[in-house]
Amino acid sequence: MDPSIVLSGGGTQGHINPLLALLSYFQENYPNIKISFIGTSSGIEQRLIRTKHVSFFSIASTKFRRYSLLRSLLGLFIFPLGVLQSIRHLLFLQPKVLFATGGYVSVPVALAAYLLDIPVIIHEQTTTAGIANRFIGTFANKIAITFEGSSTFFPEEKTLITGNPLRSVLQDKSPNDKYFYFVEKLPTVYITGGSQGAHAINRLVGKTLPDLLEFCNIIHQCGGNSKTKDYEWLLEVKDTLSVQLRKRYYCLPYLDDSRQQEAYTKSDLVLSRAGAGTLNELAQLKIPSVLIPLPPHVNDEQTKNAEYFTKHKAAVMYEQHELEATPEKLTAILKHLLIKNRSLLDVMRKNLDGFVPRDATEAIAKLLVQYCI
Repeated sequence: MDPSIVLSGGGTQGHINPLLALLSYFQENYPNIKISFIGTSSGIEQRLIRTKHVSFFSIASTKFRRYSLLRSLLGLFIFPLGVLQSIRHLLFLQPKVLFATGGYVSVPVALAAYLLDIPVIIHEQTTTAGIANRFIGTFANKIAITFEGSSTFFPEEKTLITGNPLRSVLQDKSPNDKYFYFVEKLPTVYITGGSQGAHAINRLVGKTLPDLLEFCNIIHQCGGNSKTKDYEWLLEVKDTLSVQLRKRYYCLPYLDDSRQQEAYTKSDLVLSRAGAGTLNELAQLKIPSVLIPLPPHVNDEQTKNAEYFTKHKAAVMYEQHELEATPEKLTAILKHLLIKNRSLLDVMRKNLDGFVPRDATEAIAKLLVQYCI
């Protein structure tokens, strides 16, 4: 019987992207190894993973909400169910190893693997380890990390720096105008709030859009939130612009891999949140950025990620509240970087060179294959 590996992770695209990169790598280089995935049927992982034509097994899982007693109590009932479902799936799949990237869905799967004496390897994408990975790290066989700074959260003897796998399509730097064609050769800014969009950033951009488009082209991935309706609102703002300025602005709820590759290739600068997935892409592609992390919350991962980049002069960071108070400041920041002092972009590019390992996919794949021999 061919050896088998189970992957798990979810909740955000930052947890899924390294798994997508690994899936493609295994399908191209180790076709004899069977890859399966365990996640939730309601999470983003189901939609993205199933496009890779691998077996998907769902379990019940939910976050423990510190601010909601009812949700926490519900989690106490759902968690053991998720462990039992994971045990059933793992007994059926008989994997040689489990590879998990964190998120609440990984916990019951990793615990089930541990109970079945299946080796567990986890991957931490951020500079500050998440709660799920901190727990799994206590019994995991190996812990792969992206940044040296997160090593303090795990046992030294089990931890190795691998970097974060990058989808192969994004590594293609061939220029093209398939999706985004700009008539005027102005600096280009790619604006993203992650896979789900960022309401605050969308509103900031919308309020300053006419001024921004005076000196740059913009590709804007705004998310498709049906409650905030930012996409619809931004299109209304676009309709109020002159014909010339409208040609400088593309707005889409979501970018598939090909569109994202083109957006990155065209970009002189990226304006974004500070999620692990986006920062990994910026680091490996050496693209300067202005980071607006999520306002501080429980683990405050994004602020710590952004501070790590700014400490190494690999990005600049601004807090959301200061830009919301004076939206015109965003225009001044981007104009300063793109027009008045472009040398700062060169400094960021230089500091991003070698900032993270660029062979993460191969390194993690080889680690997993060792358990399949």
